[in-house]
Amino acid sequence: MIPRVGKCGGDIPAETQMLLLESREEPTSIDPEGSISYFVFLPVLDGEFRSSLQGNSTNELELCVESGDPTVVASESLKAVFVNHGNNPFDLMTESMKYVVLSAKL
Repeated sequence: MIPRVGKCGGDIPAETQMLLLESREEPTSIDPEGSISYFVFLPVLDGEFRSSLQGNSTNELELCVESGDPTVVASESLKAVFVNHGNNPFDLMTESMKYVVLSAKL
């Protein structure tokens, strides 16, 4: 998979394994440049299940969880995606990756 850039949910391809979103607030008299926040979504393994992200035709973000085995059935997946936010995308990615690695070792 190659890096992609988009402006809406429909631009997110199937099987996306990492999503970094930039959110810009409108400028105000107090903050004439507007503030920028970043959000990272990292699909992770949850027991026998793997997850991925994808957009749909109504510009929504979908989380897909699957085992690949038709005999494995579940009604919930509590750790399917890690979500974090921050003001610096580089620090956000570094902190998020460290946390996901440490969580996987528990």
